[in-house]
Amino acid sequence: MGFVSLNAIFHGFLLIIKMKGKDGFLVSKDQITFDLREAEILSTQGKFQLANGLLKNCYQQKKSFRINYLLFSNFLALKDYSLAVATAEEYLTAYIADDDYLEQLFWAMGKAALFLKMRKLFIYFKQYMNQDEKNKFRRMIDQAENQADQQFISLCQSESKKISFCPVPAQRRLAEKMLHLPLVDFLALSKEVIAMRTVHPLLKSELLDNLRALKIQTKYGLSFLNGENITVIPSNLHDFKSSKLRKKFAVYFSHFSDQQLAALQKREVFLKLQLLYPFEDRMAKFNRTWLAILLGEKDELVGKEQRDLCLLLETYLSEWDI
Repeated sequence: MGFVSLNAIFHGFLLIIKMKGKDGFLVSKDQITFDLREAEILSTQGKFQLANGLLKNCYQQKKSFRINYLLFSNFLALKDYSLAVATAEEYLTAYIADDDYLEQLFWAMGKAALFLKMRKLFIYFKQYMNQDEKNKFRRMIDQAENQADQQFISLCQSESKKISFCPVPAQRRLAEKMLHLPLVDFLALSKEVIAMRTVHPLLKSELLDNLRALKIQTKYGLSFLNGENITVIPSNLHDFKSSKLRKKFAVYFSHFSDQQLAALQKREVFLKLQLLYPFEDRMAKFNRTWLAILLGEKDELVGKEQRDLCLLLETYLSEWDI
């Protein structure tokens, strides 16, 4: 075997690290800098797909706003507006902090028909804006909604009339479409859907949560999972993620030694609590009986009312998880 110099071994080792970056090895800082420059050159040449291939690798190795914005800009150039928005949301505070970046993000949201997302974001940041800035972004929302696809709106209106007869997967697809409607149309269809007895409770919960985030102050008739018709005002509702009971159960599951089992049971408990939204904090308790109800442990329950509720929650969850 011939003699190999230490210098050759060192350079060979560096080469392996650089070549193996995408397989889990650390990529050198110089390599990231080189790839970024190459991506910028490709972008100026209009080769956005090639540029994004390099940018995604760099972003995977070391996330930064600079790389995020390059990816965002390239997705805009490729007219992949939904992916552009999803990318920007990882550095949302940076986009909000600068009017130019925020204007580009708003434009992308409008192109992706994410009108409700535009409005929720505006509600969040308008308190920090002067009147001229508020007027500018309100105009952007109005202009985007005025350009909404009328054929798509008509399709959603038509499908909503049949939603109570649809299986749960079809109901979920329509609810996803509704999130791409202008506000006026979303409010009208939500009012109809939330009042329907046969629409899945988790779908109603998601619609209510969007109405809450939009600070809608008008009354809505909710057909609750137990058959009761209840009047709610969305702006008065709490965010399910901040539910006191949800937080208590989150702490409970965090102490499990088997975190794989904990994750499965936590998901089941959270979804069943969401079935009870917006009354979960009022109806349920953080105790052994309610844990048995939420985990479907019917043998642990003594009362008929408890077993019936346990079965009802199990049935709705099984329909959702089809």
